[in-house]
Amino acid sequence: MEVYMNSSIKKYVIPMFIIVFIAVFGLSSTLSISKNSDITDAQLNLEEWQSSDFLLLNGEWEYFPNALKSDISGTGEFVTIPHLWEPSAEYSNQPYGYATYKMQLSGLDPDLSYALHISDLGMAYNLYVNDRLIMHNGVVSRDEDQFVPEWKSKVGVFYPDELGNSTIIVEISNFTYYKAGFWNPIQLGNTESMTSEHHERLLVESILFGWFAAIGLFFILLNALSKHEKKSLHLGVFSLLIGLRILVTGHKIILDLAPAIPWEIIVRADYMFGMFLFPVFGFLMFRMGYIKPLYWTRYVSYTLGVLAILSTVVLPIFYYQSFFQCWTYLISAISIYFVYMFAKSIYEKVEGVLFMFFIVIMLGTIAISEFFFGIDQLYLYYSIFIFVSYIAVMVADDFLTIKKKQLSLETRIIIDPLTNVYNRLYLNQLISHGYAKINPDFITYLLFVDINGFKDTNDQFGHVVGDEILITVASRLQNFIGKHGAVIRYGGDEFIVIIEVEKDQDIHDTIKDLHQLIEDRIHVFNQDYLMTAAIGYSLYDGDITLDDAIRVSDTHMYENKFEQVSHTVKYHD
Repeated sequence: MEVYMNSSIKKYVIPMFIIVFIAVFGLSSTLSISKNSDITDAQLNLEEWQSSDFLLLNGEWEYFPNALKSDISGTGEFVTIPHLWEPSAEYSNQPYGYATYKMQLSGLDPDLSYALHISDLGMAYNLYVNDRLIMHNGVVSRDEDQFVPEWKSKVGVFYPDELGNSTIIVEISNFTYYKAGFWNPIQLGNTESMTSEHHERLLVESILFGWFAAIGLFFILLNALSKHEKKSLHLGVFSLLIGLRILVTGHKIILDLAPAIPWEIIVRADYMFGMFLFPVFGFLMFRMGYIKPLYWTRYVSYTLGVLAILSTVVLPIFYYQSFFQCWTYLISAISIYFVYMFAKSIYEKVEGVLFMFFIVIMLGTIAISEFFFGIDQLYLYYSIFIFVSYIAVMVADDFLTIKKKQLSLETRIIIDPLTNVYNRLYLNQLISHGYAKINPDFITYLLFVDINGFKDTNDQFGHVVGDEILITVASRLQNFIGKHGAVIRYGGDEFIVIIEVEKDQDIHDTIKDLHQLIEDRIHVFNQDYLMTAAIGYSLYDGDITLDDAIRVSDTHMYENKFEQVSHTVKYHD
């Protein structure tokens, strides 16, 4: 197993090392570690806290259900953050309503500014520090008519009072989403560190979006150029879906680009892109050859794709939780099949499958941890970065290898195997598509070259000698024109030469030089042979077609042949 795994990934070791290094470096330089504060009785003393560290304000907060900031008095009930609202019979067993949370910070430096960060909360919230509104999402209200949801990551700056105390009050309302409450702890830090981390995170998400979008569009375009390369299509779609999902999650970059996009569209897009990833991933694994699809697996993948789109477009959002739970169970069941097929491919020693299996297991583990345990999304996106980049290297390598083979095959098809110049098929291509001039300022001529007496020489001295003479003549013709035209073996001992000459150059001088070149002694097997040629020419420029030029030059060649005395002279050493 070690042998086949090493042989399959050996050429990808260096790019894989670079990919993993970029991912680890990006994750370690961006990811901030926040400490739990474990608030007790809605009080937190921060005298010993280093403000350069980030704190999560989890623990016990005062909770005032069905009340906004202006309504609260006295002490509320203590609840532990994160805190989710229970479904209410008043709102058709949905977790709708409004509430206020409160806690007290002490031991802060009155001369320093601090910042609070909320990734998402609510669905709408107002956050006050010492009765000053420092940030909000949407419009908080007591009823659905005035309620406006919003889901945007924000940072708010505040100063403690002269005693170093700060009272934090958070109003929350929800009348649209299936989940509500204070589900994410607020992050606390000093202003400089928090704003810097926020901007770095935004930059990283933007870079990741750009990377996935670029990879996606590139491989979709690659598929458009090569219809048989289906791996590139599925890789492109998968990568593009990841890029689009980055836009609508985390800091929700889409709202910076288009602030007017309704919250509902963002939520639906988040679920659609996420759910559509699985069937696309399945098709990608099928195309890569790591999983052998059965007759029903393609239909299941298509069904899942259609279901992902229709459900997120048609279903009301408050049904998403129930539907997504069913979707999760379905995907879990199908994943068992994937694991089984991976194991089967490993047993059959499919090239590269073991290494890919490790990557997929890593990806699946992080995805489950992000979904069920709420770990930072950057872990997921960087693991997908490794997966997509590795697949991209493999697909690109396969594509280039295939193209090289195709190019080599196409070249062999249009090259005469004996003389190594172009053949009749290439000439037919020129007749169909035309000849592209190399030097637009030059004049193009077509020469028809026929070796005099070649048949007699071939019959007298044998085909081996005849072949060597043809090879030598073709080589001399090719060296003569260089990069200023093309040499084509028309058939037997006949060659067509397309040559570009300067406007002030006399074509008769060129033909004379060519005669002398061909008439130089040809040394074959310790014997010298002297050959001559009949050469006809035609102007091949302007409106003259290639067929006409060949016909004119052929006629002129026969006229030249009749003027010559054909002979072959053999010289002995």
